Amino acid sequence: FIRYSIVLTPEGSNSRPVEVAFRELSGIAVNNDGDLYVTDAGLNTVNKLVRNVPRSVSIVGGGNKTVTAGQIAAEPLRVRVAGSAGAGVPGVTVRVTSLPSGALIHNQIGTSDTSGTATFQMRAGSRTGEVALQVTVSGLTPASTTVTVF
Repeated sequence: FIRYSIVLTPEGSNSRPVEVAFRELSGIAVNNDGDLYVTDAGLNTVNKLVRNVPRSVSIVGGGNKTVTAGQIAAEPLRVRVAGSAGAGVPGVTVRVTSLPSGALIHNQIGTSDTSGTATFQMRAGSRTGEVALQVTVSGLTPASTTVTVF
């Protein structure tokens, strides 16, 4: 039999091409989300190759903590960008803002790593009390948490 293959190059700077092999390639279609459907008549199958576009952002560590005024938090704020395939999405720009402005985050803009996680060191200012943090990714519903400075 003739072996067909498709080489996909995922988005993101650290992504590697993926080869998918088929016995008897008989059709290809793409849906509105960019997912690829490939039919293989030799194996009597339809394969769905999901384009892992960003769908959600969530806080996975460092939220709802207390930090001493003027100090770096023991645990950094960690956020995860998840895609339509359920896996983390690398190479996504993540922005963190604190209210009151500038009260907590050291790096306000980061990029998700190969696991879809972005990490931000938190240094508390001199103002004590509750600080609201909002995590945003363009086009997604923001995530939020609070940190108490004492």
